[in-house]
Amino acid sequence: MTTTKTTTTTTEMTTTKTTTTTTEMTTTKTTTATTTTEKMTASSSTTSAIRAATTKKTTTNMTTRKTTRKVTTTTATATLTTATCTRSCDSQQTCIQGYCLDIGHLLCALTWSPSIDAYLVVTTPTGKTIYDITSRDSSYFDGALFEGYGLNYKELDTVYWPIDGSLPPSGTYYVCSAIISSSSIISSKNPLTITSHIIRPSGVVLTMTRTFTFPTNKTFVCTKNSSYLIGSFVYP
Repeated sequence: MTTTKTTTTTTEMTTTKTTTTTTEMTTTKTTTATTTTEKMTASSSTTSAIRAATTKKTTTNMTTRKTTRKVTTTTATATLTTATCTRSCDSQQTCIQGYCLDIGHLLCALTWSPSIDAYLVVTTPTGKTIYDITSRDSSYFDGALFEGYGLNYKELDTVYWPIDGSLPPSGTYYVCSAIISSSSIISSKNPLTITSHIIRPSGVVLTMTRTFTFPTNKTFVCTKNSSYLIGSFVYP
């Protein structure tokens, strides 16, 4: 047996980071000055990221009350950065956590850490909710297919529209997580981190990440008001 390892690398990257935080704040006096410079370069043979950052920040007499809801969204015009699969992925696939995944017309992938019993839940613009249920009828999911990966399916979930199938409906999609069983190791010092990866055939990747402490969500409902909403995106 010959095993081939392939590494998907980012050769050019332009990244825009947006952080949205819902905060209730009472401030006595605040003075803040921030200057940040960031640069990334990469060679064609291997990914070599060089970051240079300079930040100055001054804060005076601040009293703050804030909620725990925070959504961080990063959009990058690149393929996923440096991921290794034990076999060679084809041109219509991407590698996430060691798995070659079909991108199709659109791929929504969900990863989380630590490993617990969690599920990807996606609501399409037509109002259909896609999750792990017993159905291989793609019309039930607006043409999409659901797949789970890993030991006891606790590593990675995907929803994707096969390239030989119908296009995804146009409009806004909502991405959530259902958490069936929590873990005693999850705490404020070791929170559950969930990341969704939205990947298009063009190579554009949208990642959305949220962290939770003491999570419990046993419902497969996903709307813009869901407590376990990871984020939303618009297709096409």
